[in-house]
Amino acid sequence: MISIEQLAICRLRHIRFHLLKEVLSRYSAQDLFSMGRDDLLFIFQGLQEVVDQIVSKKDFAVCERELKFIEERKIKVVCLSDDNYPRRLKDISSPPFMLFVDGEADLSPQRSLAIVGSRDILPTAKEAIKDLCQQLQPLHITTVSGLAYGVDSQAHISSLDNGLPTLAVVGHGLDMIYPEANSNLAERIKDKGGAIITEYFTNTPITRYNFPQRNRIVAGLSDIVFVAQAAMKSGALITAKLAHSFKREVLALSDNYKNNAFQGCNYLIENGKAKIFTSPQAVSDAKCWKKIKSRPAKEKPVIEEVKPAIAERKLEFVKEETAIEVNPLPEINLLLTGEKGFVYQMLKEKGAMQVDDLRISCPHIANLPNILLELELLGFVEALPGGVYQVS
Repeated sequence: MISIEQLAICRLRHIRFHLLKEVLSRYSAQDLFSMGRDDLLFIFQGLQEVVDQIVSKKDFAVCERELKFIEERKIKVVCLSDDNYPRRLKDISSPPFMLFVDGEADLSPQRSLAIVGSRDILPTAKEAIKDLCQQLQPLHITTVSGLAYGVDSQAHISSLDNGLPTLAVVGHGLDMIYPEANSNLAERIKDKGGAIITEYFTNTPITRYNFPQRNRIVAGLSDIVFVAQAAMKSGALITAKLAHSFKREVLALSDNYKNNAFQGCNYLIENGKAKIFTSPQAVSDAKCWKKIKSRPAKEKPVIEEVKPAIAERKLEFVKEETAIEVNPLPEINLLLTGEKGFVYQMLKEKGAMQVDDLRISCPHIANLPNILLELELLGFVEALPGGVYQVS
């Protein structure tokens, strides 16, 4: 069973992902909360705010309520260190430390396909999704999407109509379903062997940052990502670019160049970040999937209690990987590391800058236009006339 200490560790702020991951590879959550301030300061390289959170146990009351919710709703909790953590998701650069799962789905299925796209779905995309799920039914694929309106809803519905289990990754806690209109669909997903998945605690406010963060899980859980419809500024485009960076196969449905609803798809294809979707066969060909005769027996996930490490252990100094911390919110920190974090910090400190000035200030960044586009899609910066960018 999950512990309050494990829940509280996942709520730490002002700490970069790779540092926390390294610390947790050496110490259990229970160990950390039993240590004194001096030991913690040594382990966390003097990060005072992080140590204050641990010593004060400031989130324990919230975690006690969360633990009660988990027990009452029979929510499964899967930690990054667990053997039954989704194997595909473990491979991405910033996997969630903890997942809350409502349902009995296999989180590491034999084959996994994400279907993403716009909330205002057009007939072309709708028919493509229906046809895709129908023709891929013999392959026993598990689909993944985000339970939003439009393409997401159609992906889940078409999967269920064809006997395919489907995973819905949401950008909020499991105490609600957003949009509320999809509550019945969520129940149907669980009843048919799927699951609702999140990394967020209950009572988490829904913000624009939740969904790009959610999208990395959608991409990470999948072998292939199919973009059924996407404008140039859309969450689906973010998911596709994340999938491409995770070395996943990406396919996109193209349409008339004058149709703004598909400009994101056309962009992905033109820039080599996606293959063109010509038929359902293109999806199975992308991973050389062939028809299998029967679905292998599925073992139910077993959530094992994480045992505390031996208390008497030599304290280790953890070397932190280079990253730019730009915001105390964990969901923002995970998206703004490396080159994206450097560019964002530059704009935050210097204000609006022209692209040429940014190139001079960031000579080591070869793909600056792509970095700026991604930051704009994530909502962190905005483009102004004359090639000028500023923090949103």
